[in-house]
Amino acid sequence: MSCARWIPIQLFTLVALTMIISASQSAVGQVNVERLRKSADGAHFELGADFAFRSGNSEYIQLGVAGRFDYLSGKSHIFTIGNVGYAESNGSAYKNRAFIHQRFNYAFARLVTGELFGQIEQDEFVLLRLRLLGGAGVRLQLIDDDEYTIYLGTGLMVEHEELDESRLVSHPAVVTPIRSTNYLSIRIRISGSMDILNIIYLQPKLTDPADIRILSDGRLVFHVSEHVSWSNSILVRHDGIPPANLKTTDVDVKSGLTIRF
Repeated sequence: MSCARWIPIQLFTLVALTMIISASQSAVGQVNVERLRKSADGAHFELGADFAFRSGNSEYIQLGVAGRFDYLSGKSHIFTIGNVGYAESNGSAYKNRAFIHQRFNYAFARLVTGELFGQIEQDEFVLLRLRLLGGAGVRLQLIDDDEYTIYLGTGLMVEHEELDESRLVSHPAVVTPIRSTNYLSIRIRISGSMDILNIIYLQPKLTDPADIRILSDGRLVFHVSEHVSWSNSILVRHDGIPPANLKTTDVDVKSGLTIRF
């Protein structure tokens, strides 16, 4: 199937699947960079910590620290996110995952924003020694008011992965696919101090749509004060064609504290 025919089908599938998953609030190469975008001009900083447990390809308890920097000026928005996680398994502590993601947005119109992004990541739990990706896309504002915020994004990215060859069964150790990257971001304001956030990413390989990655990140956020919030979240990651010795789906349950200044 040609790319020209595939993209309209992809967008239709994106909307249908995200509506189904979002209704239940229940999602490798994806990192949720959509949550907590800023609206006021100037510089913004965040520091956060979380703890989690995972079932799936690994069973563990994890502690993580994260940082974020945003700068907004008029129609431009640039932000950088970094995260490092440590886990304990069988009495041993070790670093399991780290990434840094940078994104530049420019609002061409009130409802349309262009996006450029890049990311570096490693995650030994899914045999990932290195992932480099870069891409571009467009972000559409569907609803933005005091109670609901909904954005739809779509684009293309090039992804380079290097896996741990010593632990592979039949999957190639190095792959460089081109993927369609799509997301639906939903925020529901429950009260002045509580939000529900849900973001769903779909990233199929253009030459093989069955090779699709899905991330669903659902969060209940309690705003303790203007600068402090507490969140409980469920993340579901699905890889349509993982390395043969890995499961297709991982689930993370997390709670974390965030400080903004």
